[in-house]
Amino acid sequence: MVKNKRYDGIYFQEVNCKLGLKAFKVPMFFSFKVVDLENKQFIAKKFTPPGINNLIEKKEFLLIKEETENGNLVLIKALATKSLEDDSLIIELVGKPKEEKRFFNRYTFCPEYAGKFKAFKDSNYLGDVYIQDISLKGINLITSTPEFKNLETGTKLTIVQKTQILRVEVVRIQGKRTFISLGCKIEYSSFSIINFIFKHYVEFIKELLFKNT
Repeated sequence: MVKNKRYDGIYFQEVNCKLGLKAFKVPMFFSFKVVDLENKQFIAKKFTPPGINNLIEKKEFLLIKEETENGNLVLIKALATKSLEDDSLIIELVGKPKEEKRFFNRYTFCPEYAGKFKAFKDSNYLGDVYIQDISLKGINLITSTPEFKNLETGTKLTIVQKTQILRVEVVRIQGKRTFISLGCKIEYSSFSIINFIFKHYVEFIKELLFKNT
């Protein structure tokens, strides 16, 4: 750790959604500045987004210590042990650095948050789907329509919500009693994925922070 340097962290907050899914953990990305350090402890302040420091107090999170030359992330488990009067936190490193080769910035939110999309295969309507998480290259869809269980990996789908269009390729299908999960690769988007993430994920995180602080 380096004094006066900013670091990124990831905290996993358990949430319950209206669609009836079991509680799942949403990764909340945040950053902070190290203002003092001693051995395996340091003091952090100037948290972004504001309020995340209250949520992670006395809880564990993953600290992104550094990025390697080949693009992998070095993660280390940390514990926010105590808050101070100036909204800073005393943080202790409680794990050993671990290089993560398959860590993706996937932004997760409750499926109903981005609304309902219509799914088509070869112009034929299959049913409604919801987005549970999304990255710049991939997306995870869920649906309660049982016919989606019959799809095969490699199937091309068109996902539509008003003027927003996504063309995806199914790479994974996981069937559950109530919901079916489709892991897909994004091949085309008629809208900015970054703006979509900002609109839905960032606002969702703000709502979580408001409810939990």
